[in-house]
Amino acid sequence: MKQVFIAIGGSGTKVAEALVGLLALGCPTRKGGNKLTSVGDELEIWRVDADQSSGANSSLAQQIAAYQQLREAFEEGWSVKINAEVKKLNPLNLPQADALDNVTPSIRGVLNSYAKDETQLFIDLFYTEEEQNENISRGFYQKPFIGASIMAIYAESLPRRAAQLGLNLANLTTTDTRFFICGSLHGGTGASGVPVFGRFLKEQNPRPNWRISACLLAPYCNPPQPFISEKDARELTTRDQILDWFKNEDNKTADELFSTSEEKVDAVLQIAKGFYAKNNELIDRSKHNLKYYDQILMKYFDQVYVVGKHKRETLPKWSNGGANQNNPTNSAEVVAALTALNFFAENSAPVGTGNYIVASSMDSGVNPITEDGMGLYHLPEYKVGGQAIDPEKVLLATILSALLIAYDHRWTVNGYVEEWTGDRKLGAVYQRKPDRKAEDGRAFVTAATTILAVAQNLAGSDAFESLGWHNNVWTELSKNLPANVQGAEARLNDAVKGWFGKADVPKIGNSRWPIDFAAFRSWALPPDEGFNRGSYFRCVWSEIYQKIEDITQNRTK
Repeated sequence: MKQVFIAIGGSGTKVAEALVGLLALGCPTRKGGNKLTSVGDELEIWRVDADQSSGANSSLAQQIAAYQQLREAFEEGWSVKINAEVKKLNPLNLPQADALDNVTPSIRGVLNSYAKDETQLFIDLFYTEEEQNENISRGFYQKPFIGASIMAIYAESLPRRAAQLGLNLANLTTTDTRFFICGSLHGGTGASGVPVFGRFLKEQNPRPNWRISACLLAPYCNPPQPFISEKDARELTTRDQILDWFKNEDNKTADELFSTSEEKVDAVLQIAKGFYAKNNELIDRSKHNLKYYDQILMKYFDQVYVVGKHKRETLPKWSNGGANQNNPTNSAEVVAALTALNFFAENSAPVGTGNYIVASSMDSGVNPITEDGMGLYHLPEYKVGGQAIDPEKVLLATILSALLIAYDHRWTVNGYVEEWTGDRKLGAVYQRKPDRKAEDGRAFVTAATTILAVAQNLAGSDAFESLGWHNNVWTELSKNLPANVQGAEARLNDAVKGWFGKADVPKIGNSRWPIDFAAFRSWALPPDEGFNRGSYFRCVWSEIYQKIEDITQNRTK
């Protein structure tokens, strides 16, 4: 199955980052025989944003690099093949009928660049002077009425420029493809881009081999107030006044954000004109956009998911786009990524759900989300081949698989692995190919280290900030997969015997598995399956995941 994730704007890009993280951590998308897996699927990511230098873009690139490192360590057999090259689509990269056409990055520069006399009167009807002239190379500043016209022109030009932009739409017309478009309801880029791209794709291929879905992110974060109030910014009318204000103000936030005088001047002028994210407008914008989607654009999507939060976290710093707009991963973005997994796993919309599917948390009556944040057990389930998949159990199974394979096998101890014999024993592989044992051992340690880093990116830690999670999430993840050999060996020993002879059973949230070392050392691929590190890791993962499921079912009976 070909999967295409289209990330619209900063929020969509952060969801793409979370999706890559969930796939790295073992979330399956299909069944191979009777086993859960992701092998055989291919994911391509398109990023649509005028702010090509966004920090979210850099963060996504780092996550994909970690994913590729994990795939290299695992060879094949673990997860989806992700195209390392993100398709970067800049809606300001517009066709030109003239050398001066669509050069200036503003509404006026686009809509009025070629036929000024004919178009200016109409532009004045819809946009103020400030809106017409504002530089939009860093996005549309929560103003979808600005972004909509730009996006519409861009999408209209895509069919004839698709090959040039590397989209290869012609090749996909004969391929079963699932497109998932994600952006915010309240932003400028996301709100204007999601419907436009939905319509564009629907009109390209009316054949049944394409499916198109969308995830709309309702407000889930509060942008902080800018470093200067809009009222004070309006009083600074010249460049010298602005720079003098910076000299007289001890403003650490501004000093961290801007490296040049021009950046400081541009930011103050932007704030003075109200071109920045405002908390008091988020809800109203979302309501209006959702109503518009419901009345006009639902026909372009097979499924539409809505994700939001009852309690929004405040972002750690103000930003006006660019490299500084690099926000921590939020638990709402992980929920949105799970809706993509549900769609990519070929699930149909539930009967009677209406136009929207709301991705709601699990066990809210038993374990309500508090002000302390979400646990992994709050994440919604999705289905693969009719089987419900609990993300918390997935992560625990992956963490324990990495701990056991990388550190319990004692790869550097002579004979430790080879002593296991039999056709279904791992030792048989190294008896036949003794030279690969050291290589495999190093690769599994690399994989364990990468899995821990991806989990840290997802759930946050003292060193890596994340939003919306309970502190226990990272504590339990890192406890069960420590960052070094000594810590891993200590954790394995504690899992056997703790204080007063009582084992410290590995657990994350509501999920647990008392490690059975004898069973673990007996798990290996059937003889008729070719051995590779990823396939072996998924084999162990499947056994542990099923054991966690069995414990949960017995506990709830």
